[in-house]
Amino acid sequence: TFSAPYSGGVSNVDFIAGLKYDSKLHTLPVRMGDDGSIFPLGRVRMIKAHFRFIETLAVQAGVDTLGMEDIVFRATTAPSGEATPLFTGTKIVNIIGRTEEEEILKVESSGPLPITILNVITEHEVNL
Repeated sequence: TFSAPYSGGVSNVDFIAGLKYDSKLHTLPVRMGDDGSIFPLGRVRMIKAHFRFIETLAVQAGVDTLGMEDIVFRATTAPSGEATPLFTGTKIVNIIGRTEEEEILKVESSGPLPITILNVITEHEVNL
């Protein structure tokens, strides 16, 4: 909390500040089956990712660095003009995947605080 005097009294402002801190998590590609398919069952495509975070401020996720989407932690009911609190909990994100041999989920943040991810679970469509 930062306090600054002004003519009407003292203003208190909550904020998070710090140096840029890049955090990157890239999952390993799905293993190929003996028949050349992604899974022994056939081709797959990632459709959702479940993330469990602890005290995280800002994150982007996707299968392509150019198509990264922000994961929103601010509730729509939160009052505007206030700092977004650090998020702890689970988020489920729709992922627009491609049917590829080496589909890698990328999670990145360049906020002033590192991200803390407890687990990542992905859902796939099979036999496309």
